[in-house]
Amino acid sequence: MTETRSATPTLNRWRRLSRRVLLPLAVLVLLAALAVTGYARFAGSPASAERPFHWDGSTAYVAGGHTPGTYTTCEITPNNGKPRILKVPGSSGGVSLEPWFKGTAEITCGRSVLVTTGMPSSLYPVVSQQAFLVGIAALAVLAWWCGRMPRARLSADDPFCRKSVE
Repeated sequence: MTETRSATPTLNRWRRLSRRVLLPLAVLVLLAALAVTGYARFAGSPASAERPFHWDGSTAYVAGGHTPGTYTTCEITPNNGKPRILKVPGSSGGVSLEPWFKGTAEITCGRSVLVTTGMPSSLYPVVSQQAFLVGIAALAVLAWWCGRMPRARLSADDPFCRKSVE
C-alpha cells in the first residue's frame, strides 16, 4: 500500500503535530487527572466510632465504605446547633454536606468513612465516578498507541494514529 505524493505533506504535518503537540498534551492531561484523583482521594480523613472527625464547618463530602448496597449511619454533633443523623451509601458514592450551624462539629460513624473538606470535597464526587476513571484509562491507551512507534506512518484513510505499510 503506497501513499500518493500529494497526501504525504499533509500526513507528515499530522504526524509531526501528533508527536510534538497531541501526545505531550495527552500525557500532561493524563498526569493532571491522576494528580487530581490522588489529591481528592487521599486528602480526606477517616471518621468512625473510635476516631470521630472534627469538622471545621466548611463544605464537606462524606464517602462511604466499599461494600455495595450498605449504608453507614453517622451522627453529626455541632457545638452550636441540633445534631443530625446522616446515612452514607456504600461503594456507590457519598454525601455532600453544607453546614447548618456556626462553628465546629464532630462526625461519628458506625463504620469507617472518609471525610474530605475544602477543595477536595468538590473534586471527590467527580473523580470517584466510573466514567472519569474510564476516560483516564482511554486517554492512557490513546497516548501509548499514538506514541509507541516513532517511525509509524499514518494512513490516508484514518489519520488517527493508524499505521500503514511504507
